[in-house]
Amino acid sequence: MSTLQAGASSAYMTTRAGGHAASLLRAAATNSDRRANSVYHMKITKTLLLDTLTVVAAVAAVLVVGLRIGQYVLARHNDPTRPRRITQWRQYATTGHREGSGDAKVTIVEYADFLCPYCLRADTVLRMIRREHPADIAVVYRHFPIHKRAFEAAEASECAARAGEFQPMHDRLFDEQDSIGVKPWARFAIESGVRDTATFSRCLNDPSVKRAVETDSSSGQRLGVVATPTFLINDLRIVGFSGPTELADAVAQAWSEAELRQRH
Repeated sequence: MSTLQAGASSAYMTTRAGGHAASLLRAAATNSDRRANSVYHMKITKTLLLDTLTVVAAVAAVLVVGLRIGQYVLARHNDPTRPRRITQWRQYATTGHREGSGDAKVTIVEYADFLCPYCLRADTVLRMIRREHPADIAVVYRHFPIHKRAFEAAEASECAARAGEFQPMHDRLFDEQDSIGVKPWARFAIESGVRDTATFSRCLNDPSVKRAVETDSSSGQRLGVVATPTFLINDLRIVGFSGPTELADAVAQAWSEAELRQRH
């Protein structure tokens, strides 16, 4: 082979080798791009998946909060102890033991139990309110005894009422709660001003007395009484006794509303 031919052959082999190397480099670059794209797409997919999971978690959290709020609102709406306006409230004041004028600006109907400690505390406030506004505020006491002894105390007060001494008996039973079931009913009656104790004692066994107490209790159930004391201050039903300030404020509000209606 001539020198010229050897040089041409060498150049050809070099060119082929260079072309093959270039092909290998291009293939490697392509594979590298593919791997890079694959990694990129995997990152994108992972990011999208994480974003989707975040959105799902956020939506779930919103739904849970919404459900809790809905449950709270529904519970508040169905809460039997929340204050409530009673349209036909006057019917509950036509029966019971009234202290005060039938034309009073504010009528407080109280469903109570003579053994209830909160009823005793409320009674102290009601007496004070009545003393300060005897012409403008009336109190109607109605029975809602929860305990057996309280039912018997209610019957005793009904028998005292037949002797014209309900209010003194009412006050004495509350003032001497600890003596209920211990001291004889006749002794309560004498100390309340009942003179004919024989008639009083016979009255305790009169079925009509039991029916009178049960009538009050049934009335309270229709009103939605679930605890004692429960008040109907004009048309506003309030369950329980939160304190003297709250009760006095409710009475003052009823008074203002009554005066506003009179002006219009």
